[in-house]
Amino acid sequence: MGGPLLAAIDLIQVTLASGSIAWEQFESLACAVLQEDDLPRLRKLGGVADMGMDAKEESFFSDETVLERVVQVTQQRAQVQKLANTLKRLEAARVKVHQLVLVFRHPVASDVKLKMQDRGREMGVAVDVRDEGYLVIRLGRPGSRIFANHFGNARDKVLALFQTQDPLEQVSAGLRHATLASVGAYVLHADSALVRNTLFDRLVLAAMVTLG
Repeated sequence: MGGPLLAAIDLIQVTLASGSIAWEQFESLACAVLQEDDLPRLRKLGGVADMGMDAKEESFFSDETVLERVVQVTQQRAQVQKLANTLKRLEAARVKVHQLVLVFRHPVASDVKLKMQDRGREMGVAVDVRDEGYLVIRLGRPGSRIFANHFGNARDKVLALFQTQDPLEQVSAGLRHATLASVGAYVLHADSALVRNTLFDRLVLAAMVTLG
């Protein structure tokens, strides 16, 4: 059980870190996770659009089950500044908010989370920070179909991988022989099992994401 579950977690992490995910796809994925978790009536909130450079990369949402709670999904890396900008825009749009849920595509360090929560308290807003780790845990839950619905399942990605042309057929004979010799050493070395359980598994997952 642990093996397949850890492999699925690795695949999810590699996928989220991939630059091939369009913003709209990530936003849809994050919203599906929130709806399955604790915001079942999440909906897009009109009238609070960012008119700056992030207009196409951010949206505000609210959940009708809790009054005065606003959700924002974002992939901005300047995370503390993102909070400050978000609170200013909500204030300018006259949106009353007591709780702000920020969902970041990337990891958020513990000290950064604390800093954002402190900044929120100064403004009278409870800040709930959710990041890549939160998304990975929710997407990796047994029985969850969200990741498969957005990216296909692992079986489909493996099949696609083996249906592509062998890259060794496109290189010179000398490079092919050198590569095969390296693979032989990799397989036969006394510590090769340990290496295969880490490096090779992650390499295959990265290839599957690229093909997806």
